[in-house]
Amino acid sequence: MNGGGSVSLVDENREVVSEIKKPGLFIWSNYQAHFEAACDARDRAVEKNSYQDFLQCLSQGFASIEAFFNEWANKWNKKFPENLLIDSPDHRVSLEEKMGKWIPIMSGGGQVEKSNQVWNDFKSLKKLRDDSAIHPKLPGQTITWEIVASQIDAFRLGIAQLLANLHRHLGLEVPSVIINAIYMPDVEVVSEPEP
Repeated sequence: MNGGGSVSLVDENREVVSEIKKPGLFIWSNYQAHFEAACDARDRAVEKNSYQDFLQCLSQGFASIEAFFNEWANKWNKKFPENLLIDSPDHRVSLEEKMGKWIPIMSGGGQVEKSNQVWNDFKSLKKLRDDSAIHPKLPGQTITWEIVASQIDAFRLGIAQLLANLHRHLGLEVPSVIINAIYMPDVEVVSEPEP
């Protein structure tokens, strides 16, 4: 936005969700912005062989899933005030609980599959994010590039495909950035020949 004026984001009931009255940044969807930041960090991790960028990718990826739930729970709560979905400092709800309890409510009975590779990758990436990016437990760590490559590959199912599945449960169109992330090619570790 350049110059003067204002811009507002309104919901389907014409209520203002967000507004800006001077030059700044307008983000249409928090969860998509977080997901795009996750993909950018993933790409940097591959390009620069950067494990820290990959941990940033995980942080942004899980933030995108949280923001997705926040956005759709907010819409649900406006539509069904007698059956509120609450995640607050006084009433914490984990991502796993949201998938297990909120999705069936919001989708009319749909269930997140918890016995497939999508769920396995989600759980392993979440543990990695919790232990290495959010609450590091060790003063240092060692990891092979082959393991890093497999973790980056797991992003496709554990975060991107999971997010796509959540969209489908709610009858929503899956954004192209998520589809592209699902079909990202495998990361390969290429060794330089020794002289």
